[in-house]
Amino acid sequence: MPQGGMDPGESIEATAIRELAEETGITSIKILKIGEKDYFYDLPPLLSQKVWDGKYIGQRQRWVLMQFLGRESEINLKTHEIWEFDAWRWIHPMLLPDLVTPFKRKLYEDLLIDFKLI
Repeated sequence: MPQGGMDPGESIEATAIRELAEETGITSIKILKIGEKDYFYDLPPLLSQKVWDGKYIGQRQRWVLMQFLGRESEINLKTHEIWEFDAWRWIHPMLLPDLVTPFKRKLYEDLLIDFKLI
């Protein structure tokens, strides 16, 4: 699930399109829905220290539901020197909460309900 920060003056839609392209190479999309609220998660304290030297304790996110309109050959996870992902697959949305790290599970469950995917 690609995600990232907004650049100054950038819209939610533009951020989502840019982040998806940067992290997966995907540009052939249609935006179906922009989330109406922010979602939050807190990092476990040990992870916060390890990942961001304690600078951040969690994230606030706005999610965007998209439809992929391209061919699978468009997907390229090696768009940068440091990859965000090393593999991808299509799954049913209901499987997401069981596949994410436990501290993000509630957020994904809420997303599925709010985006009416369950």
